[in-house]
Amino acid sequence: MEVTPNDTSKVGASDEPGEPQPKDTEVESARLLANDAAPLLEADGIDRDEVRRLADRYIAAGNEGETEHFVRWARERPSET
Repeated sequence: MEVTPNDTSKVGASDEPGEPQPKDTEVESARLLANDAAPLLEADGIDRDEVRRLADRYIAAGNEGETEHFVRWARERPSET
């Protein structure tokens, strides 16, 4: 399940150029989502920093901060290794 930003202004200079980044007003939502999902995803072997990056991408792409949907998306994404 590919996540692409609905707003192309969200792609740009960041820790991960070319990856969607949350706008200032979305950063807190992404952090809360990452905090809620971290225990579930860490059990799958995804470290906390990666959970935060994934939450940023998920929120920046225009998705809502529903933990259950985010965890399912994170588990279904193609491996990046």
